[in-house]
Amino acid sequence: MASSLSISSLYDQASRIWFDTYKLIVNPAKRYPLKTSPSPPPKHVPKHATPYHPQLSLIDHRSFVEVLTNTKPQIATTSRRLVQYDSTEEDKEWLYRSLVGNILPNVDVATLEATILKSVVNTVSFRFLGASQVIITFVDQLASKKEHDNKGSILKSLLSNLRQWEGRTRAYDRFAWIAIFGLPM
Repeated sequence: MASSLSISSLYDQASRIWFDTYKLIVNPAKRYPLKTSPSPPPKHVPKHATPYHPQLSLIDHRSFVEVLTNTKPQIATTSRRLVQYDSTEEDKEWLYRSLVGNILPNVDVATLEATILKSVVNTVSFRFLGASQVIITFVDQLASKKEHDNKGSILKSLLSNLRQWEGRTRAYDRFAWIAIFGLPM
């Protein structure tokens, strides 16, 4: 590339270029060609052996047109079994002694769990339900009812919409934490 500008002018102009928030930095050590001694001729490198190509087994031998027009019957699939389990009342017993609440904004779930399990009397477990909801299980239904009715409960300050678990309680929304590293500010 021929230019009427001197090398120092090109260097100065290139160093002033910005791409959005990134500045082009010209390396002054690479401005001038290096004086090198003549290099020896390259060594002869032997050619690699051809790679092994395993035999591929195809599911069927239909042509592209046959697949698109579906002229051949498809391969028979194995029948699937449907397994359905209906929960019993005994399975849901722990839910009847549980409270459900929404996590307040800017509250860490791990810290919240540790605080609740340490501070609230008769708690057995803490489970993250999703959609900013948690399930707090107590030793019995009476303990969960007492904690729900307690106006000075720490749960009222950590969670919103605190309520007894009901069959219609669901996590409808989902949220995700995204960590982005190396983003210039």
